[in-house]
Amino acid sequence: MILFIFLFFFIFPKYTFAIDNSIVVLMYHRFNQTDLSSTNINTDEFVEQMSFLKKNNYTVLPLSSLISFFQKKEKLPNKTVFITIDDGYKSVYQYAYPILKSFEFPFSVFLSTNFVSNEHNSDFMSWEMIKEMHLDNVEIFNHTSDHESLLDQNEEEIIESISNAQDEIKKNLDILPSIFSYPYGENSKKTKFILKKIGFDLAFTQNSGPISIYSDQYFLPRFPINSEFGSIERFKMVVNTKPLNIFNFSPDDTIIKTDDLLIEFTSGYIAQKINCYISNSARIIEIKNHSYQKYLKISGLEKKKNYRLNCTLVKNKEEVYWFGKTFYVREN
Repeated sequence: MILFIFLFFFIFPKYTFAIDNSIVVLMYHRFNQTDLSSTNINTDEFVEQMSFLKKNNYTVLPLSSLISFFQKKEKLPNKTVFITIDDGYKSVYQYAYPILKSFEFPFSVFLSTNFVSNEHNSDFMSWEMIKEMHLDNVEIFNHTSDHESLLDQNEEEIIESISNAQDEIKKNLDILPSIFSYPYGENSKKTKFILKKIGFDLAFTQNSGPISIYSDQYFLPRFPINSEFGSIERFKMVVNTKPLNIFNFSPDDTIIKTDDLLIEFTSGYIAQKINCYISNSARIIEIKNHSYQKYLKISGLEKKKNYRLNCTLVKNKEEVYWFGKTFYVREN
């Protein structure tokens, strides 16, 4: 075992350390819609969060700068934050847009184009609103046309939904986005293959965690921010998290077809110091730690349910390393 560990870190030195830079992508949906707390943030909470970023010298960048980060290995400042908003609700235009403009913070909207509406009573923005923001340097990206989960669709259906959104964005804004956000964050090896095939550079999930240069460009994490978990203390923790670089992760797909799940991975930290948690009804029934390798056996998975795995290493209150992944249980 000692010889293996020595050879591993000699052959793969880039994995022997964690990147200390904090690069965090925040995900919002709705603003001031208090009856929908799981996807809503109130404007007073939002202003408090943005004020914290401004007062503490965080660098807020356009999401497109991540393309150069990955493709050209261009460095980003420490304490870099990206602000993304999914779906295209009208409250983005009414509340988030003027607030972010006042802070001079760039942000991005992932748009599901079928819901764009000129109806006065619609919950969604019109193309006129979206164009105004786009001309003011708000980045607009692809979130499919219909916002249906991609997991149970075939390749033709997935490409059609993504292409329809591309066509609408091109027609109305004269751009072709190369960044994608999965509806509900649901992703798989198949969706990654399709996105690469049709020319996308990056794709975002809803897995919690920060980004590092070793993150998979088609499974990028974002921290969901909402009123249920919107306290300023949690927000401070989120924007200060550092990436827990995980590799040799097994299984290599997010789609699970068994009642039990065996997870294996290696990191640059002693495995015993890493704590992992699984959501919903599942239970971690066995844990094995071997130096830098960790083994988890998870039981109680139910069909048609999703399970979030979060692994953290807490050095102190100010230094938290985080890795997140979601599994989707489907029929055999």
